[in-house]
Amino acid sequence: MKNNQEEQDALLKKTLHEFEISVPDFSVKKSRASRIANWFFAPVMIPFFEKDISFKTFKLVQVIPIIMVVLMTIPFLFIKGF
Repeated sequence: MKNNQEEQDALLKKTLHEFEISVPDFSVKKSRASRIANWFFAPVMIPFFEKDISFKTFKLVQVIPIIMVVLMTIPFLFIKGF
């Protein structure tokens, strides 16, 4: 069994050494414009699912900053003696 395997290995090596492959030279480094374009046009991961946003959620996101501004200005109105 071991002898048969050695013969197959020798035959395979002999067959592989008969072929000569020439590899053409090519640049491995990408150009600066190509790297910038790949970075600029890369797909972006969206941190939330668009299908989960309802109209109610959208309105809530718009109204919360307004409520925060109003709540932050009320103490200053009383301090200045409005």
